[in-house]
Amino acid sequence: MRKTAVTFATLLFLLIEIPLTPAQAAVKAGAACSKAGLKSVVSGITYTCIKSGKKFVWDKGVAVTKSTAVATPAATPSAAPVVTPTPTPAPTPEIVYATLWEKYGWNKPSSASAVAATATKEFTSYVATVRDPNPNIEFKYEGGENPIVKKWITDSVNLEAKTFEYPKFAKTYYPVIGQTKSWYEQTLKSIGQTPQIVSSVASRFDSSGAYGGTEFITFNTKRLEPMLDLPNGVGKPGLAQTGGHEFFHTIQESLAKKGPSGGLFAPNWIWEGSAMFVGLQTSSYLGFDNYATTGRQTSIDRYTTDGPETKLKPLIDIYPTDNPKIDAYAIGEIAAEFIVANVGMSKLIGIYANLGKGNNFETAFKLSTGVPLADFYSMFEEVRVILGVPRG
Repeated sequence: MRKTAVTFATLLFLLIEIPLTPAQAAVKAGAACSKAGLKSVVSGITYTCIKSGKKFVWDKGVAVTKSTAVATPAATPSAAPVVTPTPTPAPTPEIVYATLWEKYGWNKPSSASAVAATATKEFTSYVATVRDPNPNIEFKYEGGENPIVKKWITDSVNLEAKTFEYPKFAKTYYPVIGQTKSWYEQTLKSIGQTPQIVSSVASRFDSSGAYGGTEFITFNTKRLEPMLDLPNGVGKPGLAQTGGHEFFHTIQESLAKKGPSGGLFAPNWIWEGSAMFVGLQTSSYLGFDNYATTGRQTSIDRYTTDGPETKLKPLIDIYPTDNPKIDAYAIGEIAAEFIVANVGMSKLIGIYANLGKGNNFETAFKLSTGVPLADFYSMFEEVRVILGVPRG
């Protein structure tokens, strides 16, 4: 009878201490449960009901531990005080996400237009704040420039210089706008550029519409102005975005503390693609073009006519700056739009700020966006057809 009484008392104690659930017999890791927060003890393991995706399941469980108090005899005046053991905190349950979209809170796009609209809204909100009303900038004009091209370049540079977050110029920054080589050389010398830099810029004069860095930027209107005569939707958007595009390269280099010539420290798709996105959005914001109708379409058209070296590759391989067969501009612009639509302009720009702190691109990307680079690539490849840049 004594043994039976003890057994009954033990069972009664367990029934009181262990909460029962409707699915007690089926409790195991991964099995379905009814409500988050429920707990059940089975074979010395405490299981907790957590939400995984749209389901409630039991977690992996935690072993039940027992602790005892260390008592000291009351008759000993000098005895140490009673030590109460500190409870071991329960580990945070591992959350299992159904998709990367759910894990990072990004919206899986249903249409390219929806992504473009969201990215445009983010850009518009960002440039609505004037962060530096008096940037240290002095424009140099040769005279005789097409007034439309001159205005597009000047207004784009001024907008970004006043609204974007980047290190203030330590000395005067010069946008140089003209159309003759000799004037370029003379002007660059007058603003204190070295003979080596002057020679480098002059050597590019006949082949490049724009060139620059952290101290100056040049626009060769002789090369740029003929784009005005190209059909609308081909020449105009590309020309209208040039000022914003090139000045954003200055912002990139100011934040990252180096440019592509300093080493291949960032993929070309992010370097040129984000400059394309900013340039197109800047010209659209200022009313020179429209991102939704023709601006974005220039990227899609450019990608469509790209060679197979670009279209057959995943975004992760659009990396080198020295391979003329790989065009990073168009696909990079769509990728930058995708980033901004999900995390905003500040975090896109934050990638370059984190590069400037000595991080590699993978680390800089995660620190700014909160998403590991490998997961970003996976999400982009999953929806690139929807965005208008399919592989193949």
